[in-house]
Amino acid sequence: MADKKSLVSPQSRRKFLKSGLAAGGALSVREGALALPQVNASRLVDVDVDVTSVADLNEPAHTKATVVLPDAGTLPPTPIVCFGFPGGGYSRRYYTFDMPGSQDGGQAGWHAARGWIFVACDHLGVGESSLPDRNRLVYKNVSAANHETVQEILRRLADGSLLQGYPSIRNPVVLGIGQSMGGCLTVVQQARHGTYDGIGVLGWSSIHTYPPMPPGYAARLN
Repeated sequence: MADKKSLVSPQSRRKFLKSGLAAGGALSVREGALALPQVNASRLVDVDVDVTSVADLNEPAHTKATVVLPDAGTLPPTPIVCFGFPGGGYSRRYYTFDMPGSQDGGQAGWHAARGWIFVACDHLGVGESSLPDRNRLVYKNVSAANHETVQEILRRLADGSLLQGYPSIRNPVVLGIGQSMGGCLTVVQQARHGTYDGIGVLGWSSIHTYPPMPPGYAARLN
């Protein structure tokens, strides 16, 4: 497995900040693409990643992800690859489904329309990833499997094996976002593995918060 340092250079983040997030130009619709209205189109690639060696389950294990690729012509000078992990009770489709009346490809499609590569991921025990006994899934092995998933997809993007004919993506800015439980696991993953250049934690906090209450109200709840 390629080490992250060989895939993301120390200069990537600085180049990213200089180049900005926006990428101009129209996206063309291709065979197998997720059709988006007006100028937006992206290609979806489903990926299975073998995580047996890090899942520590004494049984085969894999994760499933969907890579949403923008048209190559809209990639910014420093590519951006964002990995999204869903909250409890949701699968990776959380990031790709359309609300009624929309055909934009969800949050993933929104980012892809702006030149980002977006990767929607299923944790172990979720969606189309392996579904072992959930009592054996803990922070350590779930976050290790997610890290392995990121590394393998970055490797395939870098060597061009993810999709024939798509440009090799080297030294991208690598982002990780998670919603609710996905945010919690993203924090754990970043702390244990340093996977990303930056993270977005949505709907979860590592700091316990206390909402304002009238004096004595909390005591009455106990």
